[in-house]
This record gives sequence, structure tokens and C-alpha cells, in this order.
Amino acid sequence: MPRTALPVRALPFILLAALACSTLSVSVDYDPDQNFSGYHTYAWLPDTPEATGHPRLDSPMVQERVRKGIDRALAAKGFTLTAEKPDFYVTYQLAVDRKLDVRTIDQGFYGRYGYRVSMPETTVSQYDEGSLIIDVADARAKKVVWRGVGSKRLRSTSGTQDPAELQQRVFQVVDEVLAGFPPKKKS
Repeated sequence: MPRTALPVRALPFILLAALACSTLSVSVDYDPDQNFSGYHTYAWLPDTPEATGHPRLDSPMVQERVRKGIDRALAAKGFTLTAEKPDFYVTYQLAVDRKLDVRTIDQGFYGRYGYRVSMPETTVSQYDEGSLIIDVADARAKKVVWRGVGSKRLRSTSGTQDPAELQQRVFQVVDEVLAGFPPKKKS
């Protein structure tokens, strides 16, 4: 059965809705020599985020949900948004990558005389993986000192998504990505 392509305009809703449907894989990288204990205030880098080329991902409403989620998560950690002399800057981007899922299943059976007959069947399917990348840049050093990436397999959804539900899902993803910021000091 041929697989039909999803319209590009559906990708952000798939991204946001699917992030709550499967396990979010989070990875964090940071500069171990950076003193994060001196961070108290932050500001947004201008011109963020870069356009993805996907009309819905570049939607001002989607972008606003992500910004609100980041502001909310940072405020919960005690950081203050400021316009003057921040300790660090924050930025993010959304991405969607096409991946392959290859699975082989042994459809074997036992023959008349107890011999096993193996009949492997391999299926290949494509899927989209959505990622939220959050960067923290030191204001004085002007370099990225922390990066969190949350990635998840996207599933298609049917029907209209409730905007409040989408916002909650974005908040959950942002919270999971920022759970490792600031990094804990090694003892």
C-alpha cells in the first residue's frame, strides 16, 4: 500500500501533538569550565529563531508558545528576564528530520519433521523526527556554553488540536529539555 505524503502545513501540529505521544530523547552538552552559579538574568538573542521553511513551524503562534515555555521554565528556576546587561542569552530552533525505520521479523515455522523454516520479512518506513534545540550563550564570553536538544518521533494526528493542549505539550517538552540547566556541579 503506498504511503501518501503529509502536507507541510501539518508538520507543526504533528510536531507539537506527537511530542506528548512518544518518549522524548533529551541530550545536553555544556562547557564544564563555565561557572553557571553566576547566572541570574537572561535576555533573548535577537533574530531568533531561524526560519525552518515549514509554514506552520514558522507560525508566530508556534514560536510564541515555545518562547513562553522557555520564559516560564527559566522563571521557575529563578532566572529573571531583563533588557539590560543579562548574564546569559537564550535562543532556540525547531527542526524536522526525515528518518528510516527498518525492521526485520522472522515469520518462521516448524516443518513436518521438526525442522525450523525461517522466512524473514523486512519492512522499511519513513517517519519524521522533531527536535527542539535550546542554546544558552554567556553574555561576557559571547559563546554558547550550554545546549539542550529534545527529539521525538512524530506521529500524525487527526482532527483539530486544542490550542491550550498544544501549549501544555510545548511546556512539557521545554521543561524536559531545560531540566539539565544549569548543570549540577560535580562533587
